[in-house]
Amino acid sequence: MNTHRIIIYFLINFTIAGICHSQPNKNTVHLPQSFDRCTFAILNDFYNDDRPFQSSIVPKVGLNPMSQAVLIDHVFREKNSTLNKDNLTISEFPALVGLRIAMSKYTTCHALVLYTFPNLGIKSLEMSLELLVKVQITSNPQFVIIQHEYDISLPLQWIRMSSVYLFFSSISTSLILPCAACPWPARLSSQLLIKVIDNMSIPDIKRAWFLTNKNLKKNLIHSPSKNSNGENLEIDCSSTNNPKMSITYEDDCAKIQLSVTHNYTLSHNYNVNIEVYGHVTSGIPSTSRVNEKITTNLAKGTFQTVIHGYKVEPFHFAVITDPRGVNLSTIFMPFDGITWSILVTILTLLLMLLSAGQRHTKEKIVSHHLLWASTVFLEQSDPISFKKTAYQNKMPLLIPLWLILSFFCGVFYKGAVYSFVTAKEPLAVPHTLGEVVRQHLPIVTSTLSKDETPFVFRVPWLVTRNFFYDLFSRGVGALVESGVYQRWMRLSDIGVQLRALSGTEDHGEAIKPNMVNHYARLMFSAKQHNPNLSEAQQVTFDLMKMPFAVCAIFCILPILTFPFETMEIWKPEKIQNFKVCNWRKANPIARSAFSRTMSLYR
Repeated sequence: MNTHRIIIYFLINFTIAGICHSQPNKNTVHLPQSFDRCTFAILNDFYNDDRPFQSSIVPKVGLNPMSQAVLIDHVFREKNSTLNKDNLTISEFPALVGLRIAMSKYTTCHALVLYTFPNLGIKSLEMSLELLVKVQITSNPQFVIIQHEYDISLPLQWIRMSSVYLFFSSISTSLILPCAACPWPARLSSQLLIKVIDNMSIPDIKRAWFLTNKNLKKNLIHSPSKNSNGENLEIDCSSTNNPKMSITYEDDCAKIQLSVTHNYTLSHNYNVNIEVYGHVTSGIPSTSRVNEKITTNLAKGTFQTVIHGYKVEPFHFAVITDPRGVNLSTIFMPFDGITWSILVTILTLLLMLLSAGQRHTKEKIVSHHLLWASTVFLEQSDPISFKKTAYQNKMPLLIPLWLILSFFCGVFYKGAVYSFVTAKEPLAVPHTLGEVVRQHLPIVTSTLSKDETPFVFRVPWLVTRNFFYDLFSRGVGALVESGVYQRWMRLSDIGVQLRALSGTEDHGEAIKPNMVNHYARLMFSAKQHNPNLSEAQQVTFDLMKMPFAVCAIFCILPILTFPFETMEIWKPEKIQNFKVCNWRKANPIARSAFSRTMSLYR
């Protein structure tokens, strides 16, 4: 729809309404109580400001007046300009230059309040739309609160702004949350509107806005285009398979398809035939070479608008098991009850053996056998000390048993657990009615849950079998890192593409500024081929503590062996110093020479 038809459509309504609205609106905006700590930027289109909602007056927030609101007032007409319908232009709004709505630690949200002057007629509508476009460039507020005195909705789908729109009027005490993707022009009374009441919180208002406008396939999208004869058409497209799409240009079809699939609103410029080219790549974002080619064609004037974007999907880590075949604690418990019993028994017998022997026997077992076995088990053995103790083949029986059990737990048991978890059991299909009864099959019921059930991808678990490595350290790491490296590799060049996009300039008089940032927010989703989904299971904190507790136990062994290793180095040096002192005392010549040497330093 062009500007001429908009003027014809609204001229009668605005002319009649201007008689009843010759003065500015003097009603206070009734905001919910959740806006009591928000920052407001106020825009009004008249110089003689007699509103009750000024920067010197606290707005009415909630049932009782609150004093936490911070007001930043912007009167965007020049001081010497007159209120005229003919000469009012956007260039006369100096307050928009430098308009910033920033949050601080004392505020919870930031909003823009736009007061309009109804007796300006069609100029009020054009001015409001152009003001919102200017605000979208300078700042992107969370809420846009607009004074709207008519039953006809504003064409919000033409404004590229990720804000929540709220309407207020002098005849209503509540804010109205409109449908931004509904067909235009239409009356507000015929749309599905939600009244914002005092007890609604800010997250509730945002959720209501999202639920109303999240699915553009259910709402009609107004898209002006041209047929093969060059005649202007007005089409309401609700899906890509609409029969009316056959008479539109192919480029327009691509743009509408992107808007419907990826949930962003359309933007059109009037009286200009814009050729739209959507460059879409499947699976991965386009490479820098493709971006360079598109930029070159833009400079030559081949393309006037380029739609380019990407989508990064969040992912969650989860452990996927089959509850019918294995218990989740099997993965995180390093040993079962029998293995723990054998370990405790061997360690108890070893302590009894050390305490029953003599002191010389204890020192020999600790220094020659137990210390050597501990260093070998922890891969900290010194070649010199290893050669020194390797010839002693006589070793207590419990130490080799301990090494054999450690080897068994570190290799065979872990491999058996992995095979048990990943093995597919054959299905036991009952053949008779008695077998069906003895199966104790559960009765499957379904309930409607408020939250969506999380689904994740089933990925393989890779285990590296290493005898001397910490138990399950690489196994738990493989559970966390499975599938992440491939996603990083696919998204590794996104930063380069965003930098390339930021350097792209728009060409042509019809293209508005900040177009590249708008297209960078468009999202593509890669096609998933037959994803294998399974319901995630929750892992308790007690199960997660077990691997770390086992690793902490083995970390104590190097601390215990460190004093013995240092003792082996310190002991020979001490003995050598002791022999030198005894030799000096026994030899009179050395003793007299030592005395003369000491007298020289006195």
